[in-house]
Amino acid sequence: MTEHKAQLPVTKINPRDGAEMILIPAGEFLMGDDDMQDNPRHKVILFDYYIYKNLVTVGMYEKFCQDTGRKMPSAPKIPFAPSFNPDWSKKDHPIVNVSWDDAKVYCDWAGVALPSEAQWEKAARGTQGRRFPWGDTFDNSKPQWSDADGTASVGSFPAGASPYDVLDMAGNVWQWCADWYDDKKDSRVLRGGSWLNLNPAYFRTALRIRFNPTYYRSYVSGFRCCALP
Repeated sequence: MTEHKAQLPVTKINPRDGAEMILIPAGEFLMGDDDMQDNPRHKVILFDYYIYKNLVTVGMYEKFCQDTGRKMPSAPKIPFAPSFNPDWSKKDHPIVNVSWDDAKVYCDWAGVALPSEAQWEKAARGTQGRRFPWGDTFDNSKPQWSDADGTASVGSFPAGASPYDVLDMAGNVWQWCADWYDDKKDSRVLRGGSWLNLNPAYFRTALRIRFNPTYYRSYVSGFRCCALP
């Protein structure tokens, strides 16, 4: 008698923080691009996993801090963007000013994890190697980018969704991944580009940048989480 694998739900809710998670099915995908020296084109096989549809928000991070007694990071105070979430008043905007270490502690509390680079990239580009989440051509109407007012509410650009309907995989904020950047193990990877970037190349699904996981906190970087079934 043949055993059949139970079908996993396409979406589910993390009861800890209320985040909607989207299933990324197991299988092979094309990771990297031939013009990326630190991420050349190659095939990767992943098991099933879930990834947050949206970035972790200010409201979600506040709940985490209330539950754990952890201190909220400093709210953005930028002279050229005075309306950028003063005193964390915009609860549905992505949390920023968090280090990799901060994001990891949040994930531990929420019973999830930071995505590996491979998990992040598959969720962003699908199985056909898209250059951007929505396709192979940059479209300036589809991410939150080059905007001196700061971040946007998460999920504000549904037309820029990835093939799996994951949102803000380009623009809004850079996103921490679980991986070390290289064998030196002094920097962790961020992906996706941010609201402040002017060059469309920063929003490519294969692009990697790196910063110190403990000390780097910025008004252009946040995170999302993932989980195994």
